[in-house]
Amino acid sequence: MTGTDATAPSDPPGVDLRSDTVTRPTPAMYERMRSAPLGDDGLDGDPTARALEALVARTLDKEAGLYVPTATMGNLLAVLAQTERQGQVLLEATAHMFLTERGGATLAGLAYLGIAGTAGAMDLDELERTLRRPGGLRTELVGMETSHANAGGAVPPLAHMRAVMEAARGAGARVHL
Repeated sequence: MTGTDATAPSDPPGVDLRSDTVTRPTPAMYERMRSAPLGDDGLDGDPTARALEALVARTLDKEAGLYVPTATMGNLLAVLAQTERQGQVLLEATAHMFLTERGGATLAGLAYLGIAGTAGAMDLDELERTLRRPGGLRTELVGMETSHANAGGAVPPLAHMRAVMEAARGAGARVHL
């Protein structure tokens, strides 16, 4: 089959943002890709990526932005920016970062630990016990996933996220969302 398979279903209006693997580029997207200025990210930088970084920095009132090509890379960079080696990162046990991205923890000298939960929201009592457990690794970071891919796209309630944040901060840990 080719990319012009006549039996392929037609795309719904708009762009499907559930995943980068389900979005089918529109003719306008293809034209933009075809006419985009080119650069070398290893030499002088890619002009499109640089423009995106600048836009994000201005939008978020930050000094700079950094484009990374995958969410896995973005999560790992966020974890590395907030932790020290030989620390621990707590995540709900079915979180995407815990199940599919923890290989990067090995390279970073970190341990990811899953906390049991329901519908993507970690059990607060278990979180507290883990944060207070003597003799364990120092918890550097507590991560929450929203929307939680392995819980059907569930978003933990705001009150729950605040409780996780308070527990983490009370134990001297940072929070990654």
